[in-house]
Amino acid sequence: MRRFFHAVILAILFCLFTCGEEQDEPQLTNPFDPENPETQGDPFHLSVKLKERKSVLTWKEPLGCEFDNYIIYRRVGNDTEVKIATVPRGTTRYTDTTIVAGHQYTYRINVARSTKQSPLSRITDKSSVYLNVLPTVTINPLEIDGNDVTISWSATDDDGEVVGYSYRFNNGDWSQYLADTKHTFKDLKAGKHTVEVKAKDNAQDEGPITQRVFTLTIDFAVQLTIVWYVSTTGDDTTFKTIQKGIDAASDGDIVLVADGTYTGDGNKNLDFKGKAITVKSENGAENCIIDCENDGRGFYFHNDENEASVLDGFTIRNGRTRGPDDSGGGGILCEYSSPNIQNNIIEGNKVSYAGGGGIRCYFSSAIITNNIISGNLSDGIGGGIECHYSSLTITNNIIKRNSAWSSGGGIECYSSSPIITNNTIEGNSAGSDGGGIYCTASSSITIINTILWNNNPEEIYRHHGSITVTYSNIQGGWPGEGNINADPLFVDPAKGDYHLQPGSPCVDSATGKEAPTTDIDGHPRLLGSGYDMGAYER
Repeated sequence: MRRFFHAVILAILFCLFTCGEEQDEPQLTNPFDPENPETQGDPFHLSVKLKERKSVLTWKEPLGCEFDNYIIYRRVGNDTEVKIATVPRGTTRYTDTTIVAGHQYTYRINVARSTKQSPLSRITDKSSVYLNVLPTVTINPLEIDGNDVTISWSATDDDGEVVGYSYRFNNGDWSQYLADTKHTFKDLKAGKHTVEVKAKDNAQDEGPITQRVFTLTIDFAVQLTIVWYVSTTGDDTTFKTIQKGIDAASDGDIVLVADGTYTGDGNKNLDFKGKAITVKSENGAENCIIDCENDGRGFYFHNDENEASVLDGFTIRNGRTRGPDDSGGGGILCEYSSPNIQNNIIEGNKVSYAGGGGIRCYFSSAIITNNIISGNLSDGIGGGIECHYSSLTITNNIIKRNSAWSSGGGIECYSSSPIITNNTIEGNSAGSDGGGIYCTASSSITIINTILWNNNPEEIYRHHGSITVTYSNIQGGWPGEGNINADPLFVDPAKGDYHLQPGSPCVDSATGKEAPTTDIDGHPRLLGSGYDMGAYER
């Protein structure tokens, strides 16, 4: 009888150890024994697969123990494992949407009671997955010979090898994947054309589509330019809102906007609607203001606009976008478009989702020239400019005092290939990395003749991708031909004057090979014995 009571007591203690503190809960049918690896408890049969660039976890419900919730843990590479989710019993599927390419993710699943939320460590299972970095294509400048246009391209892939390219023209059929990096389209008609290229890597994953939109003109063609006038006091003989002027215009026309402050519907969230027109202020950005009043953005380019769609000479301020439907871009948003953005002041705009407090470009090749991008804020990434799968040309800009909660206070680049020439990037900040410029994914950034100074926490941060810097002044230094690390001697940066003082080390220290012909003020480059770094030529 005494042995019988001892056996009962041992059985109760065993149940408490394996199934928690409640004495009335059942034991595991196959309890874990650390001394015997063959008894792993009732396994979850956890499986992790990639679907649409997300981790999809599936498992089977274990038997033999009472519990309320599943706890899901994740480890990135060799980092510390963290809890990412709690899901109720009866659920056997979970999707992790927050993974980033180029990382190994290991998931572990466990169970717990809601009363204490303490894991029952006797039941556990784990599985891993790696999210491949996609190859990114850069389309080179066009070669035009009469009615024949040659397109060439290249691609980068951080963790694999590019094995082929596919292209299509004017939304036709995609070509087969080939090793060719060039194609000539013959006997094209005058007008707007679109070419798209994508790459495949050795994991057979397709990268994002890179698009180039161009307009082919015939030398003997003559076009009449019509000017449409907009004024704050207009009666729609001269248009009262900027959007009405845009709507009336046709390709080749100019919408000329009089001095004043433009607010309300028709003067924000402005849409070129794919037209090759110039929307221009009459007397410069200081005199022509688009005030979004913290509701909406200034301009939204999303209809295949190209370099013939010109935005020239506005102050765009107080833009505000708030949710996922807004897609970021507090001042200007470009999606699948490549407008010419020049001579603007883009200031005091904010995004609460996505990125690009001042400008956001997504699958775009915008030309951003002679702008002041100042005091913009992103609650995510890219305080001044965010480029995502884009090939931007950024020249002669002042990018100052912008901030991002996460990374890229001045400029954030994700799988993008911007060329950044003769810019002054000063006083920007980021909550984590890249106060001046942040480079990640398969980005390939080229920086020439540029000043990066007084950005926090650092001037340039490379997470992934590549950065080439030449003939630039980088605080703290950066390797590259012609680079320096010396106080640029701005005239008065606190008051926004970034002209160079006499004796500045940036004077005559740049290269003329890639320099623009004029500076941000329109003064000729090469005033003296050499070219100057930054946006101003002294």
